[in-house]
Amino acid sequence: MKPLTRLLRAAGVIPILAVTLVTSADGKIKPKTLAKTSQGTAALAVDPTGQPQVTYQGADYHLYHARFYGKRWQSEVVDATSDCGWGNSVAVDQLNQIHVSYHAERMNPYRQPLCYARYAGGQWQITDLPVDGWQSQLRLDGADRPHILYYDASYGLRYARFDGNAWQYSETGLAGGPDTPGFALDSANHAHVVYSVNYSGQFYASNETGEWKAEQISTSAGACDLAVDSAGNPHIAACVDGALRYYSRAGTNWTSVVLIDQTLIPGAFPDYVALVLDSADRPHFCFGLSINGVVETCWYAFDDGLGWSGAPVDVKNAGFYPSLAVTPAGVVFVAYSTAIKGAGATTKWAGIVLPDLSGSWSNTTFDNGTLTGTLTIQNHGADKSVPAKIGFVVSDDQGLDSSDIILPAILKLKGLKPGATATVPVSLSAPTLTAGKYLLAVVDLELVTTDANLTDNLVPLLIEP
Repeated sequence: MKPLTRLLRAAGVIPILAVTLVTSADGKIKPKTLAKTSQGTAALAVDPTGQPQVTYQGADYHLYHARFYGKRWQSEVVDATSDCGWGNSVAVDQLNQIHVSYHAERMNPYRQPLCYARYAGGQWQITDLPVDGWQSQLRLDGADRPHILYYDASYGLRYARFDGNAWQYSETGLAGGPDTPGFALDSANHAHVVYSVNYSGQFYASNETGEWKAEQISTSAGACDLAVDSAGNPHIAACVDGALRYYSRAGTNWTSVVLIDQTLIPGAFPDYVALVLDSADRPHFCFGLSINGVVETCWYAFDDGLGWSGAPVDVKNAGFYPSLAVTPAGVVFVAYSTAIKGAGATTKWAGIVLPDLSGSWSNTTFDNGTLTGTLTIQNHGADKSVPAKIGFVVSDDQGLDSSDIILPAILKLKGLKPGATATVPVSLSAPTLTAGKYLLAVVDLELVTTDANLTDNLVPLLIEP
């Protein structure tokens, strides 16, 4: 992509929004094997310390939990009483207690209950709930009480929640399937759901009014997920019409953007997706792409405030059933499955940490058309940045638009470790540099690295005599 193209697009000059493909965050997305699994389904959450925790169905068809200790994973059996762990979902509360929902097949007598497990007091407590349930999604409310959305045997969406004393069960009146629904709770503990209906429609529903109300958002359907922002607005990722589409709603108005389709990646067909929002309500995706129907690939994409960036995570027949979480510090963890081979599959994981470059002006003077000063660049992110370039634009205001003038001067910026700073001497002369105008320094002019927050890469300076 040409320098400034993405910034101008975000400023509204170029109205096309799609993912800008980059190699990765400095090429450092390095997935590793977590465990051998059966169907490959796994779920991921981060605990209050920012460490990832994963639940998965092992190769022996039992439910496992794995906790990351900074350098290594430690796994343990959660439920080994029968075939279990199908469609598991995990959450970690504020006291670092782990909550898991999953499907099991029990014997004597044979039944297929929705199960709930909680790790507290140093041991797992397992409850077979008195309902059958598949493809569950578990979330915790503001009091750390579990809410579970699940399918019954007829793909009817059902809802279970713990009120502090007992489990309460209700029908939503919604019929979906076969894709796993997306589920989130807002700050008022209202439920928001996205689900597909027999490949013929994608629907959003909530119980905000006290009863379940649904609306159709697409006439095609596929894998989907949902998150709710700090204002209670839903955000949806959906694989529809052969594309990965992002929906968001503010008030009653929906907007929709195609992020990935075959015009961006020839032969690509999105078929798995997970979505979360970070602390700034910016969306992050982990998704699977089938390439020419031959190989599945795993990708990560996020919105850094000015547009979307996407990077491959794993292209070795991987990307099935993705899950992801973002820590308050902005570190992203993803988990996903490889293709099933022989007796089972493999669950892999990756940690994605990004640089975040920002700048500030100091010691500036403007005399006889020449501006001098110091530009201080700092990396606020969690990963080292790569060597980049700094460009300069003369503007009437602090934002970019098509009438702005790009100066020919380009300065070099060395790679910065997390927390490090660099001072760059600046001396510019040009007829367009006049008092009352703004000089905009554009850090990482050619977008050679994936930046956690591109909005602070634009550093304005009011030119004053």
